Amino acid sequence: MADIGEDPQRFFEQLYADCYDFILAVVVKDIRNRSHADDIVQDTFMAAWDAAGRLRDHPNPAGWLVTAAKYKCLHFHRAVKQQRKLAEIMAGVHRGANPEALDASALLACLKPRDAEILSLFYIRKYSAREIAERLGVKEPSVRSRLARARKKLGILMDAVNRLK
Repeated sequence: MADIGEDPQRFFEQLYADCYDFILAVVVKDIRNRSHADDIVQDTFMAAWDAAGRLRDHPNPAGWLVTAAKYKCLHFHRAVKQQRKLAEIMAGVHRGANPEALDASALLACLKPRDAEILSLFYIRKYSAREIAERLGVKEPSVRSRLARARKKLGILMDAVNRLK
């Protein structure tokens, strides 16, 4: 990359010009959908713009971009997987299944494993917050915070299912 001095905007513009096609190729190969790949590349360069001041001093800015793009692809794949699981649940509700009778494991499967685990330990296996903390090797207040966040996510999911009634 050319020496562009201290100007973060110029640095970013040069980085974009030098790396856009390569980053797009990496993402398209992973995602296999040009439209979604364009969004991920845009998000990657937005992150680079936000970090342009620090990124300028990075030993390998192009490598930073590739890593950021790969993490964004991973996030995309996880989101698609969760959307598919949710779509299956909603399809069951649409076909007449009673939302209240949905299998708890189907709802938990829509959550991140960490959230599903803590909810399962607390509500299904009936562990106390103290017992969960000991089992997971974390402090009890951390368990309570994680439970609150997981409950909120599960509530959002259940609201989405109930709207299909």
